[in-house]
Amino acid sequence: MGEYLRGLAWIRIKLLLVFLLRLDRMDGWKGVVAVIMYTLIFVKDLDAQFPKTLYMIETGEGIAFGPEGMKRAIEAALASRDDLSELLDQPHSDGALRSYFAKILVHLPH
Repeated sequence: MGEYLRGLAWIRIKLLLVFLLRLDRMDGWKGVVAVIMYTLIFVKDLDAQFPKTLYMIETGEGIAFGPEGMKRAIEAALASRDDLSELLDQPHSDGALRSYFAKILVHLPH
């Protein structure tokens, strides 16, 4: 079991390094949205993750961007024609991510 857990830890480290390299090349809203999406990579049920993501965005906890910056980035992502699922290697479709981000905007203070 210890070897298995070390293997999982190594996979997460590799994913984080790849993510950080990609993040460095992303402009504007894409980098901010990618940071949020990174927290969803290992999440199968987006609805179950929703309270955690909403709290993270409302408070800015664990992210280098403030709540207003994240809100503006989500609005820009939803207004874009980009396929959000292609920003990061992750299991969620563009439609699922857009629906998730739209739900977040509805719950944020205006």
